[in-house]
Amino acid sequence: MAAVLALAVGGLVYVLLMRSMTGEAVLSAVLATIALGILLRGAMVLTWSAQEQHPLEALGFSSGSVGFAGARISTVSVALILTTAAVYLGLFVFLRYTSWGIRMRAAGQNPLLAAQRGIGLHGIYALAWGLATFTEGWPGC
Repeated sequence: MAAVLALAVGGLVYVLLMRSMTGEAVLSAVLATIALGILLRGAMVLTWSAQEQHPLEALGFSSGSVGFAGARISTVSVALILTTAAVYLGLFVFLRYTSWGIRMRAAGQNPLLAAQRGIGLHGIYALAWGLATFTEGWPGC
């Protein structure tokens, strides 16, 4: 659920904030995203507090450990490593082999030419923001 919400929030950030900044100075977009980050962080602290929380304990689960090369690693850490690797492998496959990934790479390399070839830049940019917040919001990434 968090991954889908992160993807949606990224698309909304583009549609509501960054789309209107297209053509503006890059510094304006950077400052807008920094301000948005500060605003969201403050809202989260006011809503849930800044205290560290452990959801597994709150749900009644305990984390075991696995032996690996003479070291003990928690099963949650192993799961996070594996899911992170799967997410980034999925992103690689998406960007390399799908038509949307190829369009995204084309828009990143030469937006003017991509737009002239019929690629909808606003959709690509919204998808890029969605994927950025998806990977940022994914646990362990």
